[in-house]
Amino acid sequence: SIPVPVSLKWGKASYNDGQITIIPGSSARDLKLQVQSLTGVPARRQKLLCPQAWRGALNDDDVVPR
Repeated sequence: SIPVPVSLKWGKASYNDGQITIIPGSSARDLKLQVQSLTGVPARRQKLLCPQAWRGALNDDDVVPR
């Protein structure tokens, strides 16, 4: 699969331009670890929300939708 760039907004900061990528079908935990490396927010304290792609927050063992 081809990595998909992810846009992230956290507070007033925005992360774009390929700073975060995810391969569809990988775990939400993988995405959270990338977010942690950029923001310093521990993966266990994150809630990943994307109303256009999934409902509610992703759990660590959830798969990132295609």
